Amino acid sequence: MFLHGILKFGAVVTAMIATSGDSAFVMFAMIPGKALLITGLLFGIGIIAGILTDKTFNHGTGDRKLELHEEEKCNCFPKNQIIDQLKNISLPRAL
Repeated sequence: MFLHGILKFGAVVTAMIATSGDSAFVMFAMIPGKALLITGLLFGIGIIAGILTDKTFNHGTGDRKLELHEEEKCNCFPKNQIIDQLKNISLPRAL
C-alpha cells in the first residue's frame, strides 16, 4: 500500500517496529506478562518512530494511485489451454 501511495513511510516503519511476528506466539506462551509489556513498549516506540520518520522524510503519497481494471470478467485460467500448459510445464513451475 506504500508503493501505491495509500500509506506513508512512517506507517511502514511503525508496523516494522511494533510487530513481533511469529515470535509473539512463543513469547505469549512462555512469558505472557513480559510479552504484554514488550508488545506495549514496542507499540509506543513504533508510534513515536513513525511520527519522527514522517517529519524527517516528508515524502508524502504523491500522485501514485491504484490502477483500476475495467474488465468485468477475468479469463485467467482458460479451460481449453490447461492440458497444453501441463504438457509444456517447466521444472521450476512444476516445483
